Amino acid sequence: MAADALGETILACHTRKLPREQWVMFELARLAAEVETAVVLARKAARDSSSRKELLMACARLHGGCAARDVALTGLRVLMASARYEQGEIAAYREAIRFDDLLDTATGELETMNRVATALELENA
Repeated sequence: MAADALGETILACHTRKLPREQWVMFELARLAAEVETAVVLARKAARDSSSRKELLMACARLHGGCAARDVALTGLRVLMASARYEQGEIAAYREAIRFDDLLDTATGELETMNRVATALELENA
């Protein structure tokens, strides 16, 4: 979800030549790095067959959710900060990236964090 939203964000920025702005380019690069690490961790967790699989899966969900929300909020901020988009275009962008779904990745995150903490405590006991 985060990777698809990042792709839409890059395309939306490109339509108004925003990557020519240094701040925008840095933000897009930062988002790309965050999304890429989230994707790699999710793939690693999915392939893992060790006793740590559940811990890795929880960490991947947390990192992936964080990346998704960062893409949603930073992408919206970049487009709005540029003042180059009409409100209808902003609304279409939010729909294209599934803005609300990206923010919904926070649902249940506290429980996931508690499971990670418990797993780490058990490993170190």
